[in-house]
Amino acid sequence: MAQSQCRRPLLYPIAQASSLRKRDLWLGITQTTEGESTPRIGIRTVAAFAVAFIATAALIHSALPSPLGLYANMRTEKLMLLHDWQGRAASAAFGASSVHNGFDPRAFDSTLAGTPLHTTSINLGVEGGAQSEQRVMALKFVAGLHPHPDQACFVLLHLNAGANFTTDHLIHPRTINIYDWKTVRFIHGLSVHALSSSRDAGRFGSALAATVLYYTNVGMLSNLIFPPPPDPQIISDETKDDRRGYLTPPSPPGNDEFIAKVFSETPRTMQPVPQTLLPGNYALISELQQASPVRNVHFVYFVTPLMRDLGHYPVYPASITVDGGATPILSVARPDLYPELYHSQYWHDDAHLSPSGAALMGKYLADQLDTWYRAHPQSMSCGD
Repeated sequence: MAQSQCRRPLLYPIAQASSLRKRDLWLGITQTTEGESTPRIGIRTVAAFAVAFIATAALIHSALPSPLGLYANMRTEKLMLLHDWQGRAASAAFGASSVHNGFDPRAFDSTLAGTPLHTTSINLGVEGGAQSEQRVMALKFVAGLHPHPDQACFVLLHLNAGANFTTDHLIHPRTINIYDWKTVRFIHGLSVHALSSSRDAGRFGSALAATVLYYTNVGMLSNLIFPPPPDPQIISDETKDDRRGYLTPPSPPGNDEFIAKVFSETPRTMQPVPQTLLPGNYALISELQQASPVRNVHFVYFVTPLMRDLGHYPVYPASITVDGGATPILSVARPDLYPELYHSQYWHDDAHLSPSGAALMGKYLADQLDTWYRAHPQSMSCGD
């Protein structure tokens, strides 16, 4: 009993010391070996910094114009092209590098000349791009579209582009400047039963990470104040000879021999693989339709070819129905239908076409478009 009474008073100082340590951790205070209190980064300090940082970022965002207008390599040059052709271009193709380097507006337009679908098109695909970037570029084009009563207006969307940028672009301005909550909602629509459960989660998680960077990136202010100059070489390469955004990548020495070797080693089983569209594909068409200030704008999905199509090629439905209207799906990734395209002289590498291949793809897309609208007649007078 006496021992118990002697020990009891020690409990309060121990409990008090524990409480003080918790308080000090919250306040950001620690005890030195001599018992003196010195500042330390604690929970309260970190929380206060985080709140101040988020508030500052939000304030900067509210003062900035659209971050899409901030400089981002290659996309900014394409937006300049869009601005130059606004009011003149009735149609545009969007997507990643296989569009940027594979869609020749000159071949597409010349094939449709003299038909009810005749149009003036530009190439707004961006090398290294993704569905997320395609969406904001297409919205920008559609919002500024002028009536063209004597032409057809087409918005050509790259169906087999990747959903997000690659992870090495996660902190690149091309990613950060566009991943707002609307973009992440769109990517969520491309992450529902698209791949395996883990890969779907990874696709959506990557979009969420980019969105966090979008809303906390105070670096956008320096981009606005000190914008890098556009690249004059890119502008020249994309506009000379009436290219209208189509870019031909340079071929390294020995490339023709390399491509011929790759073709000779590529399996030619040509097995069709049925494909389905995702909620995000439907949502994008609906969003673009609502954004258009003019009537009779026709939205089209198209699939670009890859060398691996010789082994297994994708087969999509002929069209989808969105808000009561049909959206055609065109595909040049069909070695069973276009065997002549799958020869080495039409390829730059295993994922990109050569100039002659790009001209051939433009012709095939135009022919498919003409065939589809002959079977599904609609008004081609843009704006009426």
